[in-house]
Amino acid sequence: MTYIKKISMSGFKSFGDRTVTVKLSSGFTCIVGPNGAGKSNIIDALCFSLGRLSKKTMRAKSLEDLIFAGSRGKNPSLRASVTLYFDNSENIFPGGKDDFEITRSIKKGGGGGYKMNGKKATRQQILNALAAANIDPDGSNQFVLQGKIVELTHMNAEDRRKFIEELIGLQKYDEMKDVTLKELEKAERDLGQFEAIFKEVSSQLRKVEKEKNDALAWKELDEKINYYNAQLIALKIAKLQEEETDLEKKIEESQKIIEELDEKISRQEDLLNQESLVMENIQNSIHEKENEREQIVENITQLKTQLSSNQTSLNLAKKSIEKLNNDIKKLESLQMDLEQNKTFDSLIDDISQDIIQIEFKIQEAKDEIDVKQQNQAVLESKIKGNEAEKSKFKAEISKTRQKISSNEARIKVLTQNIKKNEDKKEKLDIELHKLKGEAESIDEAIEETKKIESQARKRIDDLNGNVQEENQKQKDLENKITAIQAEKSELNGKLANIQSSLSSLNTEIKMNKDNINNLYLKKSSLEDKINKLSKGKDTEEVIKNLINQKQNITKNLSELRKKSKEEDTIFKKDEKDLELLKMKKDSFESEINDNNNKTTNLNTEFKIYRKELTNIERENKNLDIKTTALGQNISNLNKDIEIINIKKENIQGRLDELLKEKESILTRIHKSEEEYDKNTDDITGILSILNMLTQNINISVESIKGNIQQSNTEAIETSGEDFRKFVLDIVDMMKILETLEFDNQKINEMTVNLNSMLQTINLFTDNADSTIFQLINKVQESADIAVQESTSEFDSFVQDLMEILENIHLSLRQLTMSKSQELYKQLDEISSTIKSQEDDFN
Repeated sequence: MTYIKKISMSGFKSFGDRTVTVKLSSGFTCIVGPNGAGKSNIIDALCFSLGRLSKKTMRAKSLEDLIFAGSRGKNPSLRASVTLYFDNSENIFPGGKDDFEITRSIKKGGGGGYKMNGKKATRQQILNALAAANIDPDGSNQFVLQGKIVELTHMNAEDRRKFIEELIGLQKYDEMKDVTLKELEKAERDLGQFEAIFKEVSSQLRKVEKEKNDALAWKELDEKINYYNAQLIALKIAKLQEEETDLEKKIEESQKIIEELDEKISRQEDLLNQESLVMENIQNSIHEKENEREQIVENITQLKTQLSSNQTSLNLAKKSIEKLNNDIKKLESLQMDLEQNKTFDSLIDDISQDIIQIEFKIQEAKDEIDVKQQNQAVLESKIKGNEAEKSKFKAEISKTRQKISSNEARIKVLTQNIKKNEDKKEKLDIELHKLKGEAESIDEAIEETKKIESQARKRIDDLNGNVQEENQKQKDLENKITAIQAEKSELNGKLANIQSSLSSLNTEIKMNKDNINNLYLKKSSLEDKINKLSKGKDTEEVIKNLINQKQNITKNLSELRKKSKEEDTIFKKDEKDLELLKMKKDSFESEINDNNNKTTNLNTEFKIYRKELTNIERENKNLDIKTTALGQNISNLNKDIEIINIKKENIQGRLDELLKEKESILTRIHKSEEEYDKNTDDITGILSILNMLTQNINISVESIKGNIQQSNTEAIETSGEDFRKFVLDIVDMMKILETLEFDNQKINEMTVNLNSMLQTINLFTDNADSTIFQLINKVQESADIAVQESTSEFDSFVQDLMEILENIHLSLRQLTMSKSQELYKQLDEISSTIKSQEDDFN
């Protein structure tokens, strides 16, 4: 039996900041001292160190009140700690040492902790260690605190009995009895549940046996089904292989057609590349010739400006020559007069000198005129040569443009043919892919059926294995059930033993209660004896009786303690047995639950296998349906091919007719182009004349303006006559245009426009004479303001005329282009119709 060896306190209550150690012996220890010496503080320290939580029992409002608060000459302590040293010679406590230490500390401001053998520990760990020695810090049988004895004297009989039971520790056994009874009730309930579960498991096992028999019968039927399905699949595979050979033949034929189309497309692409190179060369030559033409046009304009300037200078020179001739005539007449009258010798000399100078000037002017005439002839010859080259270039440009347009038409036709061939190729490729896909789908269907068959066989084997496993599991479950029943019988025997031990404990408890009642009687007899002593009996006899009674009481107490220890050991053994029984019961329940789960899983797996078998049967049916559908599709394809061949024959006949129409239209186009070339030559000549006229008009306008500024009436008359000539040339050109004839509607529209332009030009010619006469009259009047107004009117007239000529030029250009455009439009329409027919053919 353990006991407290010593108590060590530091900073606890009235003991101050010093460490106070109180040693205790194994027997009865009494602490004596005056009031306020700290006797009850030792009890408080015991309660504190053992882990009691109630602050009232330690006579404090809070745990911080247990720390030393200070006194005179002593500072308050910051922490308080109490250490108990137990005797552990019997190894009741853990640690394996002779002493077992428990320390509890508290700090100001909160905080604290527990230590066990110098190491930090929790309160629960300490309580568990103390429970090994049957020490309960919160139990009333460990401590009889201050004031409890006084309360005991004032209690009635029932409260006093409860208090004594608490002191002895009987209440603990009552509580344990209640707990064990509750656990027994729970165990009986669990046993009832276990029996119900056992009944359910046995009924489920019967069902599993029935399902097993059904599965075996189903297995036999399934083997027959698989045998017949295999025969059906073999027949279907033979049919599909025959269809596959036919499809491969068709695929080879279509591949040959595709190769031929590829060769045609490559040839047409080569032709296109060659023609594109030719087109590039032609375009480069056109650009070069256009650049040369622009340079020639620039040279022609320069030469024309030089011509116009030379002509004006010639006219001026002629006029000056005429003036000089008139002057010479006058001088000759004067000379005749002077010869008659020799008085004017000095005048004659002067006039003769003037005549010599004038003759010299005349000679220089004649030389200049000759040089300019020669230059003019050279320039005119150059202009004619340039114009001839220009006409040649224009003819070449028109021919190259015609070639370009014809090449473009050919390119369009070739591109359309290429597109058609590509479309054919794509369609054939699609048909090839379809045929290959059908062949592959047939192969895949065969492979899928084989896979499904192998999977079904594997599943059947797995199901057979699962059935065997289920049979083994069923046998194991039966063995386990028999073992559980044996254990159940053992548990029932143990429960009977426990109940008998509990009944014996109840009898012992009753005996203890009887002993307690006897003690109460003895106590009352002692009180009577004390009263008798107080009345005057012999004290020695009373003391002897008391000593004898005390010895008897100590013997009874020692016997009771031994019995209580024995009962405690028996009770602990019973508790351990109950815990073992509970553990076994829990394990049995877990096994039963596992078995239930296994049975449910087996049922679910069996249902899943059944569903899979039904799915396999459905897949077999679907495969049959697919094979029949494939056969129908192949027959439908053959019918479609026959219909397409008939359509091809019809479209081929239509294409032949369209090609004949195309050839006839091409012959008509060639004829119309020949006629058109004749008319275009005349139009190009007219256009060149128009260009010449516009340039001459510009030159004449400039000369007229110059003459107006010089206010020379003769120059204006000559320039007016020149302008009339230009206008007459325009009229002649318009008459030539009227003689030209064209057939198309657009050309008629252009002729209408040209006729309207001719009418406007006629109006201008009618008004030209009046404007020229007005200019002459206004110049003769030599009024600057009138000259300016007339020049502005003449400028507006010339601008209107130039606009008309430009419109004529554009209309003639449109005439040259409209014919070819219409013809090529017709060609495009014919080619589009052929393309649509070829699309239908494809």
